[in-house]
Amino acid sequence: MVKNVSAVVNDDFNYVGWVELHNTGNDSADVSNYYFSDEKNDAFKWEIKAGGRLIAPNGFAVFYFDELDKDFHANFKLDADGGVIYLIDNQGNVSDEVKYPAPFRNASYGRLTDGSGEFATLSASSPNTTNAGASACSSQAAKPVFSVQSGFYKSELSVSIMSETTGAKIYYSTDGSEPSADKSALYEGEIKISKTTPLRAIAVTEGAVPSEIATASYFINSREVKLPVVSIVSDSLHLYDEELGMLVAGVNGSAVPSHCSGPDSYANYWNDWDRAANFEYFNMDKEPMINQEVKIGNFGACSRTKFVKSIKVNTSKVFGNNKINCPFFPEKPNLKCKSVVLRNSGNDFGRSYLRDAFMQSLLIDRVDIDHQAYQPSVVFINGNYYGMLNIRERSNKDFIYANHGLDEDEFVIIEGSGKSSEDEAYRELIAILESDSVNTDAAFERINELVDIDETLNYFMAQIYYANTDWPGGNIKCWRKNDGGKFRYILYDTDFGYSLYNANYSTNGFSQASKNPVFAGLMKNDAIKSILANKFVVHLASTFESGRAISLLEEMADAIEPEALIYADYLSKNHRIEKGWETDILDMESFAQNRPKNIYSQMSSFFGLGKQVKVDMSSNIENAKFRLNKEACALDLASFSDFVNRGVDFETLPVEGYLFKQWEVISEKKLFGNNEYWNYCDETGVDTTTWKNRSGASKWENVQAVIGYSGTNTNKDKLTTDLTREKMANSITTYFNKVVNVENASNIKTVFFNLTYNDGAVVYVNGTEVHRVNMKTGDVYQTTPAMSDCFTSLKTSTFEVSGDVFINGENVIAVELHQKKPNTSGMFFDMYANFTEIEPEVEIVTNNILSIILKGNTEIKAVFEKDESYKPTETPLYINEVCASNNVFVDEAYEDEDWIEIYNASDKDIDLGGLFISDDLTNLRKFRIADSVPALTTVPARGYISLWADKETEQGVTHLGFELPKGRSQTIVLSKEVDGNLVTIDSVSYLPHENGESFARVSYYPESIWNVTSKPTFAKENRFPLTDVENFVSETTSVLAYINPATEGLFIVNAENGSPFWIVEGNGKVVSSGTWNGDSIDISKVSKGLFVLVINNGKQNIGIKLIKR
Repeated sequence: MVKNVSAVVNDDFNYVGWVELHNTGNDSADVSNYYFSDEKNDAFKWEIKAGGRLIAPNGFAVFYFDELDKDFHANFKLDADGGVIYLIDNQGNVSDEVKYPAPFRNASYGRLTDGSGEFATLSASSPNTTNAGASACSSQAAKPVFSVQSGFYKSELSVSIMSETTGAKIYYSTDGSEPSADKSALYEGEIKISKTTPLRAIAVTEGAVPSEIATASYFINSREVKLPVVSIVSDSLHLYDEELGMLVAGVNGSAVPSHCSGPDSYANYWNDWDRAANFEYFNMDKEPMINQEVKIGNFGACSRTKFVKSIKVNTSKVFGNNKINCPFFPEKPNLKCKSVVLRNSGNDFGRSYLRDAFMQSLLIDRVDIDHQAYQPSVVFINGNYYGMLNIRERSNKDFIYANHGLDEDEFVIIEGSGKSSEDEAYRELIAILESDSVNTDAAFERINELVDIDETLNYFMAQIYYANTDWPGGNIKCWRKNDGGKFRYILYDTDFGYSLYNANYSTNGFSQASKNPVFAGLMKNDAIKSILANKFVVHLASTFESGRAISLLEEMADAIEPEALIYADYLSKNHRIEKGWETDILDMESFAQNRPKNIYSQMSSFFGLGKQVKVDMSSNIENAKFRLNKEACALDLASFSDFVNRGVDFETLPVEGYLFKQWEVISEKKLFGNNEYWNYCDETGVDTTTWKNRSGASKWENVQAVIGYSGTNTNKDKLTTDLTREKMANSITTYFNKVVNVENASNIKTVFFNLTYNDGAVVYVNGTEVHRVNMKTGDVYQTTPAMSDCFTSLKTSTFEVSGDVFINGENVIAVELHQKKPNTSGMFFDMYANFTEIEPEVEIVTNNILSIILKGNTEIKAVFEKDESYKPTETPLYINEVCASNNVFVDEAYEDEDWIEIYNASDKDIDLGGLFISDDLTNLRKFRIADSVPALTTVPARGYISLWADKETEQGVTHLGFELPKGRSQTIVLSKEVDGNLVTIDSVSYLPHENGESFARVSYYPESIWNVTSKPTFAKENRFPLTDVENFVSETTSVLAYINPATEGLFIVNAENGSPFWIVEGNGKVVSSGTWNGDSIDISKVSKGLFVLVINNGKQNIGIKLIKR
């Protein structure tokens, strides 16, 4: 029985394919020297294990084919399309073989006479007993059809059931159970459906196997549901029965780990059982999108103990279709899918119900990362409310199939630390990361060949930001394509983050991540560590910016609020609520508000950076875009934070119709720095009326900051002047002042102070108080204590002061530092200040890449001017991406056909209807795009549309009349007719590319740059890195580049003048481009390490691998 969907339960209380052996002799048969196989050339595929070696005289033995590789359980499965099974002795001789046809549901294929004779599909299965009495079935009855489709209805329905099999009897059920001739009602006329009901039916006729089960869910006069609806229909025996029920504790359970703190020590729900079920999905408009039989099972770890369980939904050929052809996820509408999970939100159960989904959604279209799509839904089981669960992608092999188009034998997955992995590439990676030579150019080059550095650092950056404390000890998984693929990480189960159990926005995520051997090893390479620092600077100001995070959270919370409150009330009535829904959303907003500033503080320590500074970005045109430190950013001309003395590169991206003119840079000026000398006094009797506006007298000393004392040696290394405890014992207050000369006080706009202190402080300028911290309001005296004890911590306070308080000439800066109590355990002081001017000096830089060292707060403006030679086309459309090897994205028929993407660069929608597209330069009118359905052929302003190059025009107006060759270059031309003549709008000759790749445009203006990318972006902006640089590198080429390793310039030999070139760094990003005219190529802006010079000789791209010192 290959398709044992629900007929025969085995010793594991599961339903799997099985094979029966029969001993026709009068003595016991020992089969211990026998093997099962489905391949003659792999005769010894599975040996019959101990415990299943003796078959009694005239007896039977059943073996299960479920890949478990244990007693009575083989290590492979039977073929749902039909196949062959061999019984082989230890000499490799075939003792028996059976070729079985494509099987039917719950029907066995066996001998009509035990031990001999003809094989047939049997009318009744008989595991472990004689086949006598069974008759042959040559066909299967046709599946019944209902007169009314599944859906939501306001009033009672009358449903008729029909079958195409003449004379067939129809049996039905209304409780979710599988209909059968001996247990179910016989259909004799219309069925009245007056309440929410799952209707199931089969057709039965003599000489045929019973039909597949038809199922429909009818929701009658139900409340309005504000989300998509999932309806699962399954026999309650398989869900709630004490012996076989997967959703209950029951009596056949496995041990539940004690750390889960669940209500049960043993539970059925801890077993990995598969149960037959019907799965239906209704979209937001309650239109039925899919209706098919699937297998369901429990999902997750400790979250299985929750009142509402997560349910995995798997497809299989055993159930008919091994894909779920349904666009669940608006974010990923064109992916093919084999499985999903209805997730109870994991550790977030009974709280926000969206924590993991929200955290992953923050990254959509912001960074390249393998993440799980999300769609909240309301789930009903057998017509009864089950709960609000999130439809999510799996993080297993099915995720890689859906998102990268790879089959199971084409990749390897590593879970946990992976140190015990047998994968050679992973073992090599760990060896490099643990070696003493990890911080070398050679190590970087090899790491880059093994790891997708950009994606991997995006993954670690996200986990650090989330403060996910259930990681990296658990829930960590990476994968790579076989034969040279790079490791990428899959983001999943992040629920422990974002203040799940407490306000953990101050958690040090860098310390947490450093427990992972890959992260710890990568951070020992300075070049990789610098890339991560750059990523944080960009994404803390954009992707993780508090306002954006809170806005997205509120948007997602608003979308589920009506159902979330109903669900929370349902859980509360069952005493299963963890926290009020609104309260948890507010806690998450608090995390979003406070996390970035904590990350900045942790960055300073982890990366060894200086003080935080502010950078204001602007431009004289609205649609300017930038790249910061070669990291594509969505800063939207906003402010962001960086660190003093850090070198940064700003690069403008091309803007159609404009030419870059210059950068205008306004930097803060230094008023006085840190580690300077200060007058100080800690004795009693200080003249409190004069010390604030003049330098000290005889009791004062002049010493260098940082000044202070540490009684426990904590932070003692930060001190420049170490005061003794005895010197500190006289008073709880210490006074500091210094004179600062100002030449043009009237031009000072704002002064920015940075104060290091412990415990409290009051700051004055020319006798006027300008700031106080950790001190009470009102008058302050020498005996006034600080409000709280900072012990041995170095606290920092930043504040701004108007330039109005400064005068030309000498200005006195004064600080009184107060302790909480005498004999303090620690005291620290230092301060520095920068200022901006009303009429500032503007630095002009004409190179489109601006490299500066940040000395303080900085204003940067990118200035563009109109390109007078620019002549905008009347039809601003671009061929944007070509995929001639698609195995990821699917069309309306769920076929992964090749595609051509068109981009509309204008601010108005443009209809492609009536335009011509061709792959034949001699026939540019080869295919005319139909103008009959403009809703499908219109490209939105600044948007994208993909056309299917599948030669299947009957499928719709977005399907073209030609296909794309995969193994060779081909020219694609988009044209329009003007006055009877064809005018080319755009054209491209794409390069050959492999499965999972595409040929994508890198820039549009002033010149088009294209190349192969391993990260196709179907109907979206081409924003992610190019394919592995190894694909560019030519083993033999006449074009040469020297000097290598290089420092500032490259000299080219044997290339033609006018050859376009671009430079690709080791992370796959294009960092510069141009046209070679015989001069050296400037590489001063290229990061140290591996890079590739790609130059086009008119026929192909030639890549030369080089090293930048």
